[in-house]
Amino acid sequence: MLLISQRVLWSFSMLAVLGLGGAGCGGDDSSPNTSAGGGSNGTGGSNAAGGSSAAAADKFVGTWAYTSGSDNATCLGQMLMQARTGTATITKTSATTIVVVSGPCTLTFDVSGNTATAQAGQTCPFSQSGVSGTGTISSFTLTASADGKTAHLAGMSSVSAMVVGMNVTCSVTTTADLQKQ
Repeated sequence: MLLISQRVLWSFSMLAVLGLGGAGCGGDDSSPNTSAGGGSNGTGGSNAAGGSSAAAADKFVGTWAYTSGSDNATCLGQMLMQARTGTATITKTSATTIVVVSGPCTLTFDVSGNTATAQAGQTCPFSQSGVSGTGTISSFTLTASADGKTAHLAGMSSVSAMVVGMNVTCSVTTTADLQKQ
């Protein structure tokens, strides 16, 4: 059991480096955004702060570097922490939707004001050192500072993999700070 646990933890630490634990899981790019509100947030194009939704989404666009933070996984009763490093690239797909690409995965967020919320249930397949599996987003928020130069990411996801013939599911909590490049 210890060997299985070590292999799972190593695989999930590599997964965190690839971006699953944070803003890097992805959904299917071929399906349109069907979240509530579609292309507007139901207020005639204005966000709660009174500015335009387009301006709110624009605040997130660009390349962001992780300045601190970590992915904290709990697998088979053991905890693993992996520092958040690297960058994420964010593009706007509509006035209220952004796409975050980090590592090999893509994740869609809905924007309202200074907060972007990941669409729940998005998945990202992975394969690392003979271990294959899927990460699933439970909840993620990316909150930009008023000036749009920094942001904070917080979220939860789960990772499931088949390891030595056994299905293992780990829970991952992510917190990270980012700075626009």
